[in-house]
Amino acid sequence: MMRQRGVVVLGCWATLVGALLQAPAARAGFDPPSEVILGTAQTLEQGEIVIGVLSPLAYGINDSLTVFIHPVSWALLAPNGSFRFRVYDEEPVRIAAVFGGAVAVTPDGVTVEDIRRPAGHIDFGVSSTLALGSWLLTGKVGYQRDFGPDDDDFDWSFVVDWVIGPSSLLQLQGGFQFGRIYAVKGVNASLAYVHSWGALHLAAGLAYGDFPLELESGVVSACPSSWNTPCLWPVIDVFWRF
Repeated sequence: MMRQRGVVVLGCWATLVGALLQAPAARAGFDPPSEVILGTAQTLEQGEIVIGVLSPLAYGINDSLTVFIHPVSWALLAPNGSFRFRVYDEEPVRIAAVFGGAVAVTPDGVTVEDIRRPAGHIDFGVSSTLALGSWLLTGKVGYQRDFGPDDDDFDWSFVVDWVIGPSSLLQLQGGFQFGRIYAVKGVNASLAYVHSWGALHLAAGLAYGDFPLELESGVVSACPSSWNTPCLWPVIDVFWRF
């Protein structure tokens, strides 16, 4: 199994290197503010690539359609992917349809059903970004169908971007899910500062929220009292845009 995962990792990085070698020149920071991609309704231009340590790999299939995947999750036998299709683009409003899915493949083919960590899901929704000078306000609503165990979730999220300058950005985001089994779950929020040096970007900040940990004893919460005890996690990420 470790050999299989090693082959998958090698294949992911070989594909990535090949794509980067054919990528166009790097884009400059956040000038204009519409260049902000992650968390907004904006899409990459055809042939553009974003790759990061924690951020998803994004590729512009054309100017209106961008695909997102997490290569690390693929290497850990959790295939995933999502698409963002821009359906409206007239300043100062952008609207995009988003849809995707993920599935967890265990080495022994057995998946423990736990509502906190479903075996897979499909989702779709609508995202809209309003540009107000150096501010970008984004809201998203969507539906997620969980499998193993089955559940119906409604997603609500928001992102506020303040483009401080051509190379610096402050981003606040948050959201939650309203499910049929658990009324409210997946509450999360984060605040991060992002700086750009041409193609290279560095993000650092704090994230609030709970997430499940899969241990030998089963799936447990990383923050059992997330509403009573603040669960703050330092976050740092490096990503490139070509």
